[in-house]
Amino acid sequence: MEEIITHNKPETRNVSLAHNSGIGELLFVSMKKRSDYLDLAKGLYQARPNLVIQMRPHSSLQLDRTNPLPIMVGITATKKIGGAVIRNRAKRRLRALARAAIPLWGEKDCDYVFIARGLTIDAPYASLLDDAKAALLRLSAKVKNRPYAKVGAQDKS
Repeated sequence: MEEIITHNKPETRNVSLAHNSGIGELLFVSMKKRSDYLDLAKGLYQARPNLVIQMRPHSSLQLDRTNPLPIMVGITATKKIGGAVIRNRAKRRLRALARAAIPLWGEKDCDYVFIARGLTIDAPYASLLDDAKAALLRLSAKVKNRPYAKVGAQDKS
């Protein structure tokens, strides 16, 4: 465990590094607080047959080019998916998917939530990766076309 200062207060969180030559080294932080999930729900999202991805850019006040904030990643699965064993399996698959997909197709100044759907459990990994790629590319295009201040609850599409 490593201590990281995010949002002006020190917290201890699980930290992992992902590397991609195009983006450089990205610092991923697990999302733990309900308020973080609720904030991301006000951002953009893309629903695909196997998963849903929510994304929200860091606010312009938080953007500091010399010391960028880590990318917060949340993984969730509802009870509609199944029992605890099924939900945990879906979350493990989405966690691995997020580690692989965000460095390739994600934005470095955004936070993400990956939400499991009913097909997440049985879908081949290649299908999950295709859905994540399509969703992340679409979300990246939406963020690049809009200023940070306008991303909010009314922008869901």
